[in-house]
Amino acid sequence: IFNSTNEDFDTWNKYITCMIHYPSLAMAEAVCGISHPTAFLWRHKIFATVNDYQDHQKLKGRVWIDETYVDDSTILHEFGKKRKRGLSRDKKCIVVAIDQHKNMVSIVCGNGKPSSKRIKQALENHIEPGSTIVHDGERAHSGLIKKLKCNEELYKANTNDSVYLQAMQLVNNLCGWLKRYLYKFMGLKMKNLQLY
Repeated sequence: IFNSTNEDFDTWNKYITCMIHYPSLAMAEAVCGISHPTAFLWRHKIFATVNDYQDHQKLKGRVWIDETYVDDSTILHEFGKKRKRGLSRDKKCIVVAIDQHKNMVSIVCGNGKPSSKRIKQALENHIEPGSTIVHDGERAHSGLIKKLKCNEELYKANTNDSVYLQAMQLVNNLCGWLKRYLYKFMGLKMKNLQLY
């Protein structure tokens, strides 16, 4: 991450702090005294490093899994036509998993509601076999649970059920944080979504 840079560690520290709390490149440029191209390059270096770390992440013990969705800005509609409602192919699916040790992964998993195959491709290399999967009863999760010979705790999604809300709070909070963070990046290119 520090390759080909002449800036000191304090400048990098300020930049990362700006990136975490205020992801505006203009603010990072002003605080750190760097140019726009440098700020943009540093952002992508940091995200690439974090993403590489995630590639080797293994979750174990109790593992909560869920999906969250963001609008796919690459899908264009005719003027005056609205986006489809619900979990349509107009949305990018992000599969999220977090374990009892607070290790986590988030993986872009295609458009619309995910299939069992897409869930397996996204998570099978990130969850230790024999773990306990805590989930909301999404049918696409069953293939992953079976393949990894995991135990399951199922809490049917119901926002009026306090048991469901309490059991899934950890992963629901993570999904909410992830969406809030992504929404700060105006004009985010979908091809960079996994990095972000």
